Amino acid sequence: MWASRFAGSYKNVTEGGWGIALAGTMGTNNATDGAVTQYVSIDNWSPSEVTGTCEGAYLSLHDNGTIGVGAIANGMVLGNYVEADADQTGSWQAVGCGEWVEVYDNSELVDLQTITTQLASLSDTYSQYISVPITEVTSISGFAGSGSFAGSGGVLAVTAMDMSIYETRPVDTFAGAHNGIWAATISGNFTGIGANTWSVTVQNPNMPGAGSVVLSGTQWADNNWRANVSGTVVGNDSVSRDVSGVATGIYTTDTPVNGVSSGTFQGSGVGTWVADSPANSSGDRY
Repeated sequence: MWASRFAGSYKNVTEGGWGIALAGTMGTNNATDGAVTQYVSIDNWSPSEVTGTCEGAYLSLHDNGTIGVGAIANGMVLGNYVEADADQTGSWQAVGCGEWVEVYDNSELVDLQTITTQLASLSDTYSQYISVPITEVTSISGFAGSGSFAGSGGVLAVTAMDMSIYETRPVDTFAGAHNGIWAATISGNFTGIGANTWSVTVQNPNMPGAGSVVLSGTQWADNNWRANVSGTVVGNDSVSRDVSGVATGIYTTDTPVNGVSSGTFQGSGVGTWVADSPANSSGDRY
């Protein structure tokens, strides 16, 4: 089972239906973190009661850097709103609950094309769980950069970070979502002594307009690494998006050479994005 709480504002909405795409983060028992995208469809909007449905998908990030893909299914929404005069802004709130199922466990590292195909299949092959398409709207590739471990003298480099950007929306409902989720694959190398605090800024040197992303390390121990992810990216659709989330994976240390340790690391990241313009969290009437 899953449960969500929704709250927001509205203006010039009369009785009827509308929909809104939402994205956020989550935690589960078998994953360190996750990102979820939902489409809330309101079919009844009256002063005494707001009702509707909710469905979507999630990406669960595991300690070893693998990503699971699942469905947010059979969601019911119930709430109310505070009435507002014409051209005035009012507020609404609701709660939702339903089922979830991890359709693809992905116990091994997979590429982004596999993740994209799996998300798309949720509304096709697994339409009993979700009817709203989860689509890739753009991608970022060729990001790389170097950084250092705090206080240890060690250095590390991300040699490849690729990212896929996804949105949730019914076909022909509105031009595009203002928020969604992303997945990324990350690999690199390191030299010297590691430390739990570290930082790497990555960007595409051949595409300076593609933005940059910062990996702020929070763990480097016991062959596991972890980092918070933040930044701004611009895909081939020319839309600027603020991204945030988390990344994790494993590192392998080679046999020291002349007393100096070195090795490689790999993993994945998931999170949410918000388009710089227009503002996120806006819905559409139907």
